[in-house]
Amino acid sequence: MQRREVRKHIMIIGPQGSGKTALAREMASKEGEFVHCDISVVNTMLFELLSRKPKTVIVEGSPADLKLPSLVERSSQVRLKHRDGSFTMLDRPHFIFCCDELAANGCPKPHLLDIITLRGTQ
Repeated sequence: MQRREVRKHIMIIGPQGSGKTALAREMASKEGEFVHCDISVVNTMLFELLSRKPKTVIVEGSPADLKLPSLVERSSQVRLKHRDGSFTMLDRPHFIFCCDELAANGCPKPHLLDIITLRGTQ
């Protein structure tokens, strides 16, 4: 069985209109298939999201708001528990979080993220 390279996830911080999402899309497109969604989708539809097997998930929101903070762990798979108690192992995509500085505060595991800070236009 071949092991996948596990990279750090990314948090892009900057004010509205600074180009966070554009940068994230540019980075993700180089990886292949990607999904762009709000943090609420990650929190409520995680299994459906990961079942699409994207290489990258661009998340509008902070990892501090994740209901499942272990998503940002550095392992090649994520273990999801079903309502019936069974588990499914899925490949963990690369996450890119886009948020402002206020939302970035309280990030549970900043050492697991590469952080890019953008400045607003003057």
